[in-house]
Amino acid sequence: MILIGLWYVIMNRRGPLKLHLIDKLILFFFIYNFFYIILPIGQFGILKKLLAFKSLCFFVPVYFVGRFFEIEQLHVKKYFRFICAVTFFASLLLMYELFTYTHFQTFTGYADYNFYFFNQEPSGNYGLSWTFEVNEIGKGAKRFASFFSNPLEFAAATVMTTSILAALYTYKGNGSKYTLRTNRRWFLHS
Repeated sequence: MILIGLWYVIMNRRGPLKLHLIDKLILFFFIYNFFYIILPIGQFGILKKLLAFKSLCFFVPVYFVGRFFEIEQLHVKKYFRFICAVTFFASLLLMYELFTYTHFQTFTGYADYNFYFFNQEPSGNYGLSWTFEVNEIGKGAKRFASFFSNPLEFAAATVMTTSILAALYTYKGNGSKYTLRTNRRWFLHS
């Protein structure tokens, strides 16, 4: 799908592709690693070399899809608003969990679901899984996950939301007049 996306982006691009220094360095990295497949270096077969190449250089097509995609073609604010709304409701549920010090998953049948569909016995001190508690000796404090399947998934969603909010904040016209990007004098004189 990424390669199809890259082909689509390049074919529908208006104007010539302008490569910056970072683009050229990433292409050099890609070509350098591609030579490892072609040249008879090392003891691995072509299949293992291709697998290693895919794992090492998968970010290159993803990078160029993002680099050459025209942002005006997407309605990004609609998706950003949806993600922020999900985060808002997750935060409300998290506050309830913190106030009652009870996992939401104990009410939803999380442990039964894992047992019947994945044949996983409940584990941990709270009857859910070990990811729902802090792994410090003697502490055993609860980790909450709101309506996500586990606290690690909730943490990943929080990081993604934070990056989206930072992108919205630093985008021209949305941010504060005191950001480094729009008003360097304030930053230098403060």
